[in-house]
Amino acid sequence: MNKRKTEGTDILSDTAKLKKAAMALEDFIWTLRGQKLESLTDAARALNGLAHPSVSEETIVGVYKSDDPNKHFLIGVLPRLFQDRKLFAQNEDIVDFAASALGLNMSRSEKRSRYEIIGKVICETDALDERQLTDLVSALEVLLSSKDKLDLMAEKKKSGSFSWNETIQELLGSR
Repeated sequence: MNKRKTEGTDILSDTAKLKKAAMALEDFIWTLRGQKLESLTDAARALNGLAHPSVSEETIVGVYKSDDPNKHFLIGVLPRLFQDRKLFAQNEDIVDFAASALGLNMSRSEKRSRYEIIGKVICETDALDERQLTDLVSALEVLLSSKDKLDLMAEKKKSGSFSWNETIQELLGSR
């Protein structure tokens, strides 16, 4: 008898839950009737976008990522290279590199901050000639492949007998 009483209580409980769910569903339907279909569709898209953020990030990156691997390499490497105070102790060192290695002339560089100069060089890199970029990337790969080469380059700069054009040609010859 106890078992039947328990089963009867479970059935009553389930019936009450079903009635409650039916009322909640009716309330939900009533609420939806007042909404425009477009706003519900927009809400669903927004929720979906939040659930899958990498899709939109990939789309954005795809629009702005350079198809040119040399430009992609330089835009990643040059800011870090320019932060090396042994190679680029002064802002003018970055300006000299930009002029000799990239063919970029920077006006009013003495009135610009280091970060402004670096930013301008990076932005201008996107418009450079492919052959010139290929040579520069090759030379920088050789230079950055060894801490000893970086240290040797820093020493040459200190001695005063230094030219980026000569150094790039030298690095290209040692590949």
